[in-house]
Amino acid sequence: MNKNMFKQGRTINTSCHHTDLEFVMLKHYFSYLFVLPLLLVMAGTTESAQENQPHYKISSPVSGVVKQVYVNTGQIVKYDELLLEFDSTLVDSDIKEAKALKTLAIVSLSEAKKERERAKELYERTVLSDHDLQKAGISYNEKLVQLSSADKQLTHALWNKKYSSVRAPFDAKIIKVFAYQGQYINNKLQVQALFLLEKIH
Repeated sequence: MNKNMFKQGRTINTSCHHTDLEFVMLKHYFSYLFVLPLLLVMAGTTESAQENQPHYKISSPVSGVVKQVYVNTGQIVKYDELLLEFDSTLVDSDIKEAKALKTLAIVSLSEAKKERERAKELYERTVLSDHDLQKAGISYNEKLVQLSSADKQLTHALWNKKYSSVRAPFDAKIIKVFAYQGQYINNKLQVQALFLLEKIH
């Protein structure tokens, strides 16, 4: 009787031990099932965040023939790094012409100013008529307009020269290159994208 009770007691204790072990295993199993989807969700969120990084289309306000592309897809670039260069033959010619026109306009304005001062002196001495005095004033104003036009032309040519080189506006990764050497970019009707960049923080 005592032996049976002892055996039963051992049996009961053993059963309890297995039951506790199974409970612990089930607890870890269900914890794993709960944690695994959470890890997958977290991984998916990180990947989604990377995919949703904003991309920036880079273009140029000038038109022209692409002389050289200095970067490739996937390349990392630093701020102000040279990405592309347009052929500047026509731009350099425009700058040279605008400088010559401005110099000529300055000389012409100087002569027109002298003529106007001389006309004023003659008019005060009643040697020159009102009409001739007005003509001298009109000529001077015309030379002023010519100088302003030449100065504007030179500013525009220098501006085109500045933007004939396309540089990185920030640290970035090159996602896509749209331009190629020898391509003519016409931005008069619609600005064309040259690069697609992903900003690096």
